Amino acid sequence: MDPITHAVVGLGTAALSGQPLTLTNPIYIGAALGAVAPDIDVLAARLNHLSFLKHHRGVSHSLPGILVISFLIAAFLARQFPGANFWSYWGWTFMGAFSHSLLDSLNSYGTQLWWPLKGKKWTGNLLVLFDPYLPLLFTLPMVSLPIPGNTSRIAVVLVSLYLGGRYRMKRQLASHLKKVLGLTDEDQVVVMPGRFGFARWEFVIEGQKEFILGKINYYGLTISETVKLVKEQNLFTEHALASSLGKFFSYFTPFLHAEYSREQGKHVVRLRDLRYMGRQNKFLHTATVVISDELQVLASYLNAYREERVSPVDAEPLALKAASLHGD
Repeated sequence: MDPITHAVVGLGTAALSGQPLTLTNPIYIGAALGAVAPDIDVLAARLNHLSFLKHHRGVSHSLPGILVISFLIAAFLARQFPGANFWSYWGWTFMGAFSHSLLDSLNSYGTQLWWPLKGKKWTGNLLVLFDPYLPLLFTLPMVSLPIPGNTSRIAVVLVSLYLGGRYRMKRQLASHLKKVLGLTDEDQVVVMPGRFGFARWEFVIEGQKEFILGKINYYGLTISETVKLVKEQNLFTEHALASSLGKFFSYFTPFLHAEYSREQGKHVVRLRDLRYMGRQNKFLHTATVVISDELQVLASYLNAYREERVSPVDAEPLALKAASLHGD
């Protein structure tokens, strides 16, 4: 989710307190700061793309993480607004921070909400990265001055109905895919929101021998851009998945595809996160592992956000250029 949506939802959540919205009300200040603070982990991007993917939506989005973040923000507010109830500050700041983690958990990227009990990211697969309906609904309490509490409760009910409707859409689309594509109970079907558009969804189907990817529109139930990827398994794909980058990708995505090829006398394994397929069958997050005949990892490259963007991960003892692996 974008920071504007998070801030608006945080302010709308604070309106449940029944207090009037003002620029100097510490409850609203705390909720708004809490609603954007978990994204402090974007600082990891200053190191490299791999560090960002490892840490974004991690500990700072977990329940322990947002408890600590909320405590620090509440402590700051208590110094700026002495004499008020610290625990009230903390509670509403936590509500804002929790709204952030909850919304981020409801898209396909997910969060480590249950860290440290569970390390894997939890994903609800309901919301697009920018959903215009959420800030619109949570703006209602802020324009119903002077006391926005009742309107905020209505907004929460409307958002709950909206999420319930999205869940129903997802279930209907999954059932339609199973029927039209003749899938069996052994095939795993996951329907995810598209990156843009209310009615546009994407799907990943994992069978025993292949993945089926595509897009489906809720209006008309039209299926498009279908792609089949055969599951490849050999000594080199297994070795690539056992490498440090391969282990990370296995942890990072629930749908990992490994493709093997032999290029310039080297064994090349390309790893793809199948959740985000763009135009021309290009994926948002991919990686490349180069292996020798002796099963030594010669190089590892991360392709984050664009397959053309190559970031070396491991040392390259044979000085094999990344461009040569992409036909340049």
